[in-house]
Amino acid sequence: MLNIAVVEDDIVSAQIVHEHIQRYAREHDESILCKTFPDGSLFIEQFEQQFDLILLDIEMPHMNGMDVAHEVRSIDDDVVLIFITNMAQYAIQGYSVRALSYLLKPVNYYAFAMELEQAVQLITKRRAIQKRSIILSVERQTVRLGLDEIRYVESRLHNLIIHTSKGVLTLRKSMNAIEEEIHDSSFARCNVSFLVNLAHVNGITADKQVIIDDGSHINISRQKYKGFMSALLTHYGSGQDAHA
Repeated sequence: MLNIAVVEDDIVSAQIVHEHIQRYAREHDESILCKTFPDGSLFIEQFEQQFDLILLDIEMPHMNGMDVAHEVRSIDDDVVLIFITNMAQYAIQGYSVRALSYLLKPVNYYAFAMELEQAVQLITKRRAIQKRSIILSVERQTVRLGLDEIRYVESRLHNLIIHTSKGVLTLRKSMNAIEEEIHDSSFARCNVSFLVNLAHVNGITADKQVIIDDGSHINISRQKYKGFMSALLTHYGSGQDAHA
């Protein structure tokens, strides 16, 4: 399901865009929910990060589209913006709010469909990334961390130390809690204090240590060995042990 907002004060233009969206949905078998706003200020009053895409007229009374876009970006960094305008020179201003593109009025369906397809691909990609990520509170900041960035998680003195490809994060959380948040079959415990991303495992030593791709060695406990090796072999689709 895609949620699209059309912010357009001209009734005829808004109707044309709405019909284009309906046609695109039929032709691409896409489920789309579309809501039209006749005024930029009214849209901002109701905006709560509920849309995937905003189709935004630039020239509107009360609050022009560029001002609306800046307000949107102060609330939502990810929503896709496409401007609709009568004048191409306005389009260059779209870079300041990271607009995907712009459409010239009157909006041609085929040009519209091409831009909408780009937006759909971008939204689909972002959703896939978000599914493979977690949001953490680290030092009073909110951080989105991709699961593929995590090498392993270490529990130490009531803190978690998350070793990532970009550095180390420390936060106060239990291992059980982070394991539940990650909830991904590519992660497995090798002992009580370590949760390992199997995609970052380079091998297993003869004395039962996990070799991480950053060179770290982590002991596999006797209690966790069978389950860890089973998870590792399932992850790689192999029936043989991996030894360094």
